Amino acid sequence: MADESKRVYGRRMGMGARILSVVAFLLAASSASGEPDAGVGCPKLVERDKVLKMVAMAADLIKLVSSQTLQSKRDLTTMKETVAMLASKLPFLKCQEPSLSGKELADLQAFEARAQTWTTSEAALFDAEEKARLETIVPLCEALWTIDDARAEITREKSNPSGVVDLHELHVAGEAIQNAQEKVARLRPRYLAFRHHAFSDWHSEGACVAASTRTE
Repeated sequence: MADESKRVYGRRMGMGARILSVVAFLLAASSASGEPDAGVGCPKLVERDKVLKMVAMAADLIKLVSSQTLQSKRDLTTMKETVAMLASKLPFLKCQEPSLSGKELADLQAFEARAQTWTTSEAALFDAEEKARLETIVPLCEALWTIDDARAEITREKSNPSGVVDLHELHVAGEAIQNAQEKVARLRPRYLAFRHHAFSDWHSEGACVAASTRTE
């Protein structure tokens, strides 16, 4: 899991649309023959070619999701739901094993094992990401915003055209800066431990971009 949290990938045009198209195919293909039911057993078998296509599409889905950058994602909902959907379709693929034989059957069974491991790992990765966003990343960004806003307030107060400086306002802003700096000092090491690189800028964190009302 530590290695997976280090992932840094570039953006790819149309990647989200491709993921959704693969999801749509898998849902349609499995729904056509029904879902496995604990009280009834497996649904009817589908054609061999369709089973092979489903496996290929599911493998492509794994590659597509794995190529996404969690750090830059403003929202994890689509990715989480995609992984959960694939996990829910693995029993359906298991039910289709009688449609195959020989190497094709062995390949399907090997894929099922890999996909099971992958979906479990991804679910844990998303849980860790959400926890880090809630407890470390967004609070760190908020503390840095507080510092920026307080410094801007001090600058405005000192440049008051009337020449009258409100010392109370300066004190409040200075105290806000001190408290926020202490928070930043606590959170930066936690950020480094999670992301495996130092914090650079809030614009690189999708969670902070989503939480921000700033225009810069």
